[in-house]
Amino acid sequence: MRLTSKLATGTLAVALATVAVGTLSGTAAQAQESSPGTKATLDGRAIDLSEGWQGADVCAVGTSGRTTCVDTDAMSARDARAASDCKKDWVCLWDKKNFKGRMLKFNDEYWHNLADWGFSNRAESARNHQNSWPNDHAYVATGRDGKGTQKKIPEGYKFGSLGNLNNRVSSIYG
Repeated sequence: MRLTSKLATGTLAVALATVAVGTLSGTAAQAQESSPGTKATLDGRAIDLSEGWQGADVCAVGTSGRTTCVDTDAMSARDARAASDCKKDWVCLWDKKNFKGRMLKFNDEYWHNLADWGFSNRAESARNHQNSWPNDHAYVATGRDGKGTQKKIPEGYKFGSLGNLNNRVSSIYG
């Protein structure tokens, strides 16, 4: 009887653990699907970047996950999307070669999926201006979450063209 009781207890524990893992996996999948990066603020109004940039030219994703965008054309005639506009502690992507076009920048070091910001398969140039510690590299990858072909962007480097990864980058680390 005692062995049967232990087997029943063990079976119940395995069943409960399986349910708990399934529930947590479902929650993680839901959290991944509803990324905080898709929502942004532009001129005081909320926009969803996964549905288009709606006039934004530069979007910054901060460490809190909050994304703030600006319409540089509305601010001034100056082209605010030059390589020098990727300030210290940021890694930046542009959707045109030679640091032209729309710019998306990050300052938190984990894999960001660019589709969340409507920027997947758009990047053509990049700059890593992070320098929190020596060898503070950024990476771009052709797949989500860093999967697929990767390219390292060493700290301080800028690439006016991503070469064979132009319009193929789906995620960035940095």
